[in-house]
Order: sequence, then C-alpha cells, then structure tokens
Amino acid sequence: DTILRIVRPLYGAAESGLYWFKTYHNHHKEKLKMHVSSYDPCLLITEEGENPFGITSLQTNDTLSVMTPDFSHREEEELQRATLRAKPKTILSKDQPLEFNGGRITYRDGVISLQQKGQAKYQRTASQFRLVEEERQGGGDGDVQGKAGRL
Repeated sequence: DTILRIVRPLYGAAESGLYWFKTYHNHHKEKLKMHVSSYDPCLLITEEGENPFGITSLQTNDTLSVMTPDFSHREEEELQRATLRAKPKTILSKDQPLEFNGGRITYRDGVISLQQKGQAKYQRTASQFRLVEEERQGGGDGDVQGKAGRL
C-alpha cells in the first residue's frame, strides 16, 4: 500500500526542464535584479555593482553561481519568499567538488578544473584530425570554395 502525493506538477518530462528554466530565469531577473548577458541568455549578472555581486549560469535544471556572501544570503531569502524549491548550495573547496550540467568541477592547488563525464574517451590529438577541401560543385574551373575540418 503506497500513496504518492504530487507536490507540484511539471507537465510532461520533456517540458519540465523548460518550466524550471523559465521559472528560475524570471526569478533571477525580477527578484534578484540580475540582467541577461548579451553573450549567453543562460548567464545572468547582478546590476548593482561589487557588493552584493553574483554571476549565475542556468542550464536546464542546474545552477552554477559565483557570488559574494551578501548576494548568497539575499538569494536564499528571495527563494524562500517566492516559495521556490531548490537543492541546498554546495560550495566548491579542495575537499568538495561540484557537479554541474553533467560535469565535475574540482579545486586543487589553486586551480579550478572541469571534467565532463564520458568525454575522455572522445579526446583526440590534432594529428588525428584531417582537413578536407570541398570543391565548388557544377562550376567551370573547380576552384576550392572553402575548407572544413571533419572528424
């Protein structure tokens, strides 16, 4: 005998990531006064100067932030006020790696590194790639139109 209680519907599995992203993206813009980077719409930056300061990357259903303690405190308060659910924060340290968007972020000897899961088997050296010339189709002299790197 099991009873399941639905806390919050997230529509279908395919839509749940978009729902999460839109909800938290709007929350960061409206409540935390962050603006969207012109470089990447998933990257948000505080508008208020040095303190409190935060940069946040939202990826599907995962968040990575670099922030001052003041901004971190404010973010927690606003999450509670908005009754949004979020996992507890994990702070990167030499003893505590972070998992973000399918990758592992570590801090060792003053260096921060990102290792993507499963990517090591796909690594190749430059000598294992070859450059392929593509010739223009259907035109008189067969000049090279462009070059493209292919694996």
